Amino acid sequence: MIWLFGSLDGYNTESPERLHIDYAKAGYRASNKKDYIAQMTLWLQRQEAVDRFTAYLAWCEASLHLKPHTTIVPLPVIVAEPDGSELIRVPKRAVPSTALEKIHRGYRIAKTHPSTLRGVPVTFIEDLDGQNARVFLSAISTYLRKNGSIYIPQPFDRFDLFKRMTIALPIIPEVSPLKINNVVRASPPVFVVPNTRTAAEPWLQDFALVRTGEANSVTDGTALAGLRVAQVRVLFTMPPYFPAPFNTVGPFAYMEWFTPFSRPEPNSNFYVLRRSTWRQQPYGEIIDVDRIARNCFLVPRSERGLTDTRWTTENAKELCSTFYFNPY
Repeated sequence: MIWLFGSLDGYNTESPERLHIDYAKAGYRASNKKDYIAQMTLWLQRQEAVDRFTAYLAWCEASLHLKPHTTIVPLPVIVAEPDGSELIRVPKRAVPSTALEKIHRGYRIAKTHPSTLRGVPVTFIEDLDGQNARVFLSAISTYLRKNGSIYIPQPFDRFDLFKRMTIALPIIPEVSPLKINNVVRASPPVFVVPNTRTAAEPWLQDFALVRTGEANSVTDGTALAGLRVAQVRVLFTMPPYFPAPFNTVGPFAYMEWFTPFSRPEPNSNFYVLRRSTWRQQPYGEIIDVDRIARNCFLVPRSERGLTDTRWTTENAKELCSTFYFNPY
């Protein structure tokens, strides 16, 4: 640049030279003095990553104090029909683009159901050795009734299930330029069949953060605002003989709720969650899968500091009644 444009009058290069020397000294001190050049380079890359993430956190914190967007509710529009009658149409509510990004992340799910999960009876879905969705049929009835249908599902009904769904999380340029896919699983166990090549598969039913929109003074103004933890038991579609439009829309998810977020524990700063119940049964509900924000992880909490020796990676989710949620 100096050869092209000449030097700047009064410019002192002492400051950047000193900065270069200080960084070299700090990187060398952080190494073990052996093969220090590679270690100094890695140390500098990590410092840059910390600076980028610090800037991202500052941006997130500043965005929490922004004024909420004003939602515009359009007036009904009267449209003249060919036969001379008038039809009142209510346009969809206008939502700002930033709000849409928060509401809809996009998801992917298989176009076809696995052969082993087609026509699954309700008895298997509600059975402990199946999907363990104990109030699945009751939740289906409640969902249909809330949406204006008088159809009553029966215990002999059969449903087509999915094993998993993939949610596309938003890109965070300050962390990574790559798009992150988040997987939510709801698959039953697969047992070994003698004299076949069928491999055993564990029982997988993930915890997830679900959009509820409910007010919570503990999480309002944070990244957990409007979210609640649930365990996804079943991903499915309605049978084709169900009344329209339920037989053509979907997919749906059956999940069992946990208690809302309350004040975190003072020592760990973790939230303590317990399974929600209704009439001494799990509080299960049917929802549209686009309400699932992403999966999450819960840590089983030992009662009185004593760990249950029956816990394994497969059954700890069911045997444990209290969990920790790490907000970080």
